[in-house]
Amino acid sequence: MISNIVPVYSFCHCIWRWIGWYTDSNFILNGDRHAGEKLNQKLKRELDSLIARGLADGSFPGAVALVARKGKVEYFHAAGRSMLIPEERKMNRDSLFDMASLTKVVATTPAVLQMLDEGLLSLSDSVNSYFSEFDWSAGNSKATVEDLLCHSSGFPSHYPFYKMVSEDIPVTDAIIRMISGMQPLYEPGKSELYSDIDFILLGRIVERISGKPLDEYCRERIFRVLDMKDTMFNPPESLKHRFVATEIYPDRIALGTVHDENAFHMKGVAGHAGLFSTAQDLLKYCQAMLDFGSADGGAVVSKRSAYEMIRQRRPSIRGSYGLGWQLNNGEYVGPFGDLFPLWSFGHTGFTGTMLWMDRKSGVVSILLTNRVHPNRKNVAILRYRRLFNNIVASNLISD
Repeated sequence: MISNIVPVYSFCHCIWRWIGWYTDSNFILNGDRHAGEKLNQKLKRELDSLIARGLADGSFPGAVALVARKGKVEYFHAAGRSMLIPEERKMNRDSLFDMASLTKVVATTPAVLQMLDEGLLSLSDSVNSYFSEFDWSAGNSKATVEDLLCHSSGFPSHYPFYKMVSEDIPVTDAIIRMISGMQPLYEPGKSELYSDIDFILLGRIVERISGKPLDEYCRERIFRVLDMKDTMFNPPESLKHRFVATEIYPDRIALGTVHDENAFHMKGVAGHAGLFSTAQDLLKYCQAMLDFGSADGGAVVSKRSAYEMIRQRRPSIRGSYGLGWQLNNGEYVGPFGDLFPLWSFGHTGFTGTMLWMDRKSGVVSILLTNRVHPNRKNVAILRYRRLFNNIVASNLISD
């Protein structure tokens, strides 16, 4: 059935791209803006235009963008389509996105930092100490928890574990066993390579220390504290009207199920991918990170951990990661664009998601798209993220 509908995508997309359905962005996070207040009209005009261009040239089918400064929403806009195939659906402000690698910083990183705060682990702990039942003699036994968080463990960026797992043992344990036998690409701590494998391990470490599944731990200790009611792993079918479609596979359309193949075979719960959320919930989380881990509902992580998480951990190799977070260290071209300040921080997700923020100005920039729908070939989002953040920074950050 899917193979029959994919060929009509080009025709449907040509029709859709000229429709240009865009929703009004005059909205505040809780819907309580006073009538006399107005959003930043210049910011609105420029971001509306950028998103419209991205929709028109097919860079992404739909988007939700949310920008805030010091807790005040400056821009909130939903545009385009949450699904094109097999039917068209309108994108809404409360659409539920597959966060992809934002899982790393919204779920796994704060969970690890909480355990650091509570004396349950140390950054210098060796990774193999948490998985002593596996043979780590391949040369990767020197990697530490900090190496995992900083993407300096020596593990490769990605590996298709899902093609090799068997039904005889739990998938996650099978994956850890395969990781334990991997030869490192470099000596841990001596270089840097963004790696899903690092966070697969971290997610499992959280589970082993807490005695709880990662999704349950994060729900109780992070999302509930921040009132992130729309943030979860494996969203229920009752929310299917809000799902944003991602890729079309030969046997399924990723709609409300995680796009990442490894996470999918790990039953949708993994340290590197699997989380679903909305722009509004992400703003709540980002605001807590800007406020050094605190929120109205309580502290998610300590102030010390919130400070340390965005400190450059590997200055000798000009590292671009803190503890989980990607940093603008001035050494590379990144999603933060050309104008966000040095040491601003954030992360991106493969499905087309991004959040970026700056503590000094209090600016949060969130752009969520479904750029992998109907397939992952289009990578124009890389440039659009930079353009989006250039507009945000030029309008809201003065120094």
